[in-house]
Amino acid sequence: MTNKQIQRVPTLGNLLKNSVGFDKFFDMLNESINDINACTYPPYNILKVGDTFRIEIAVAGFARDEISATIEDGVLVIAGESKVRAADPTVEVLHQGIALRKFDRRFRLSDQIDVSAVSFRDGLLVITLSKKPEPEKKIQTLNIE
Repeated sequence: MTNKQIQRVPTLGNLLKNSVGFDKFFDMLNESINDINACTYPPYNILKVGDTFRIEIAVAGFARDEISATIEDGVLVIAGESKVRAADPTVEVLHQGIALRKFDRRFRLSDQIDVSAVSFRDGLLVITLSKKPEPEKKIQTLNIE
């Protein structure tokens, strides 16, 4: 096989060699690759509505005070933990399909995204995200010494 026949496949290593200051991006890429096998509970949708985004998370059975929403280092963290409810001795559970287990769902947000609203209704937590206006791009002339 001659050199002309060898096809080069771009790799993460090649990107790293030719990139400066993208450490956070590569960390995020690696984190998302490792997150492929993560838990899928609770289920969620991500929707684009005009210029906004909406994350809808199904949290049936959770009360409003059992769910928290925070932003830590550009990561939107939605967590839920069901409080122990007293069992009714007159009720026999034949099938329990509604999971009320603890969860921690994370969404990495771009620097250009703000959370504009969070609502909870009918077992659905809805987070509305909006884009920040892009700053004016400036050309910087560097002084060569």
